[in-house]
Amino acid sequence: MTTLTRTSPGALMRAKIREQPDRWQDLVRQQSDTLRNAGELLRSQPDSPVVFVARGSSDNAEIYGQYLIQIRLDRPAFLSTPAVC
Repeated sequence: MTTLTRTSPGALMRAKIREQPDRWQDLVRQQSDTLRNAGELLRSQPDSPVVFVARGSSDNAEIYGQYLIQIRLDRPAFLSTPAVC
């Protein structure tokens, strides 16, 4: 993760956005077996819906994932918010 001293509004968010390509490469490199297994699971159950569970800033990724599953795989996808109590 980038170490950053805040010098202006939005500086931390801009830094996080800039590091996203590197984080995606890390994910693919470090979790290739897990990603492959997830793909196989999705293909093996084509009629099953996909449910995303996230909280906080991950909600944005969850929404994008829902969009991709619905558009690219033509299958239902839902968002779920975990309980905090």
